[in-house]
Amino acid sequence: TMFLLMFAILAVEMVHPKNKVIEHESSWCQEAFSSVERAVMYFFQTMLVADNWGECIVPLAQKHTYLFWFFGIAVVSTQLGL
Repeated sequence: TMFLLMFAILAVEMVHPKNKVIEHESSWCQEAFSSVERAVMYFFQTMLVADNWGECIVPLAQKHTYLFWFFGIAVVSTQLGL
């Protein structure tokens, strides 16, 4: 859970500014990184429950490739508990 919180804080700082200007099909994706609470819910939903992982991430990674690595490291860290 500490990893989820750490990545949520980083996502609010790093991802949210980029996410605001990208068109998403889902309104949830537009707001997913706007606060730490929402980012924790997003990471819990996608990384621990493995639900709709690419829905919000693929549009971001297509525009900003380095965010693919951010989310990849987040998945590996939370799944393996590194």
